[in-house]
Amino acid sequence: MVQGNSSVGLLSDMIETASGDPMVAAALLVNFLVGLGLGYLTVKIAKYIAAAVGLIAALVAFNVWVYGNSMDNIAPLKRIAEEMSGEVKQALIETAKLLGLMTLSPLTIGFIVGAVIGATR
Repeated sequence: MVQGNSSVGLLSDMIETASGDPMVAAALLVNFLVGLGLGYLTVKIAKYIAAAVGLIAALVAFNVWVYGNSMDNIAPLKRIAEEMSGEVKQALIETAKLLGLMTLSPLTIGFIVGAVIGATR
């Protein structure tokens, strides 16, 4: 398990898990390589990324403006969340955290390494 919020603890736990299971090792390697490629390409096409982020921000602002007054659409989801028992809700939250860490950590590390390589070349 993760020791506190230490990224070193998370990394060592991922390496330990990967060393015992080749499927996990392969998944971590693929995630790292995809992150590496994304980081490299992002630095190479930074102006397009900035434009895309600007467009997404404009779209989010537009959607907030359009849907801001129609909160009735999310009422059923809110009611379901309120009816969940504490254990089920906690289990779903912990599962989401685990999946997020196992997926985003190697992807993020690969992205940073790729960005550094792209910036230096």
